[in-house]
Amino acid sequence: MAEQEGRQNHSDFDLSSAVKSKDGFWRDNNGILLRVSASDIERHAYCPLSWELAKQGNTGQGAAVELGKLKHAEIHNRVSEFKIKQSQFKRQMIIWTWWFTVIIAIAIDSVVIMMIDDVMLYPRDMAKYLAMWSLSVLIAV
Repeated sequence: MAEQEGRQNHSDFDLSSAVKSKDGFWRDNNGILLRVSASDIERHAYCPLSWELAKQGNTGQGAAVELGKLKHAEIHNRVSEFKIKQSQFKRQMIIWTWWFTVIIAIAIDSVVIMMIDDVMLYPRDMAKYLAMWSLSVLIAV
């Protein structure tokens, strides 16, 4: 069996039939170990199609490779644009959240101040209520 494992050819090894054995290694239907190098994992993580083509013995030449490079560049540009827009969105959400918080605080203050005229509240009592309200807002945030 060790002789078979040494002669394993990547192009004829069917990865879809590989299953995890009891010893923790992946094997095909014939019991041959699946050989995967660190560069195989890196290539598969970067582009599964490129990895599959290399496994089948194709070289990195031709019009398809150039088309693949263009597609990868396009995907990179889209992801970069998305990340920029995502950070802008987060920044704007923080700004708008603060603005709405300020507007709500001013609205509550104006309602409370209007109530001072209608209810017999002394300024000292009002100061206590506002201080308690501000502490509760600070704790809630």
